[in-house]
Amino acid sequence: MLCRLVAIVGMLAFGACSEPPTSEPRPTTTTDAGGGTAPTARPNILLVIADDLGADVAPCMASDSNRLPMAGIEALCAKGVVFNTTWSNPTCSPTRATMLTGRYGFRTGIGQQLLGNGSQALSLQETTLPQLLKSDFGVAYASAAFGKWHLANSSNGGDAHPNSSGFDAYAGLMIGAHRDYYSWARTENGQTQTVDDYSTTRIADDAISWLGEQDKPWFLWLAFTAPHSPFHAPPNHLHAQTGLVGTADHINSNRSRYYAAAAEALDREMSRVFQAIGENQLDNTWIIFVGDNGTPGQVIPSPGTRSRAKGSLYEGGIHVPLVISGPGISAPGRSVEAPVNLVDLFATIGEMAGRDSETMNSDRLIDSVSLMPYLLGADAAPQRQWAYSEIFGPDINAEVEGRTLRDSRYKLIRFDNGERAFYDLENDVAEANDLLPAGLGSAAQIAYDALDAALIDLSGRP
Repeated sequence: MLCRLVAIVGMLAFGACSEPPTSEPRPTTTTDAGGGTAPTARPNILLVIADDLGADVAPCMASDSNRLPMAGIEALCAKGVVFNTTWSNPTCSPTRATMLTGRYGFRTGIGQQLLGNGSQALSLQETTLPQLLKSDFGVAYASAAFGKWHLANSSNGGDAHPNSSGFDAYAGLMIGAHRDYYSWARTENGQTQTVDDYSTTRIADDAISWLGEQDKPWFLWLAFTAPHSPFHAPPNHLHAQTGLVGTADHINSNRSRYYAAAAEALDREMSRVFQAIGENQLDNTWIIFVGDNGTPGQVIPSPGTRSRAKGSLYEGGIHVPLVISGPGISAPGRSVEAPVNLVDLFATIGEMAGRDSETMNSDRLIDSVSLMPYLLGADAAPQRQWAYSEIFGPDINAEVEGRTLRDSRYKLIRFDNGERAFYDLENDVAEANDLLPAGLGSAAQIAYDALDAALIDLSGRP
């Protein structure tokens, strides 16, 4: 299984596979009339990405007063597994690159959001998820990406990049954000034109249209642009917020309400995609829901602050929702507390599709660890000792740039300007009390030394 992918990097990947390697991928199975198990068709895989939605407002995770109105996600949590300790990168492009490649940003060079042709884009030399799922090993998957991309510029093919990266079909927004959700540049398989469809609805429509054409197992990357700014009033039938008059003054005074409406619109259109898949196909479909980074500072709930929201290495910037449901889930409706990273979706999706290490480039370091043991076993041991995140690049303020590592309790941040911070997340989830100024007790010192050594070992620099 794909948990073996981390064997080539050892401790660098922080992997701790709980099962011995096997020679064949684990198939999806069903009970036959004789009480045994029989292989079924390879499962479909749907990855839904919400843009700028952190754990502090997420369904199934946030407090009732802060939780966004997303009934579809709440239902997904009830029949799946919620990963309560999931890290992303602080901004969107690096997180999307890690999910697509299974590699940290310092390996791909993407440590900040793309800002045009001067930024590092995702190299065509990287092996991506759709390429992995098209490999000669096992069933070749159909694949498509709809919605936000934000990984391309002139260095890697520009508007043709999603297709060059392995997707059979692509339609969506190539850059980081809309100027207007009702008038935007939609790129379809390398060709771009302005459309006036509401973005969230058009992305769902494109996905539904493509799904209706499929006759073999598929992988769908469904990357909504919502609830990312600009804050706006979605069509009335897509949300239950009242009094959204949509004027600039009203939006500026009520950003959280407009943000909530956009999230609810995403949830309703996502649910429409579920309906289009149909009950029979859903029974054999893995559904993964994630946020790509933390909540924006303009709408982050208390005790979060603008300086510790999206774009930062604090929990407000990198603690995100992750929910997975699908065939074979053990004890649905439960949560996992072990640390994970969205880089792990590469190995997880690969294993869902029956891929293993023989399908990977032997010269490429993979940081991804499969989450399948958590999905198939309610008592699975932690698959990682630590989770990692980073932010770097020419446009990143030196006071923000850095790396961070956490274990099940403690978190170390090493900023590139030399500053450090160390938190006990078990007792200080708001990161209000840096333990370093007052000195560390023996247990905290042991944890600090271990995290510091691991951080240096991983990145190869102090």
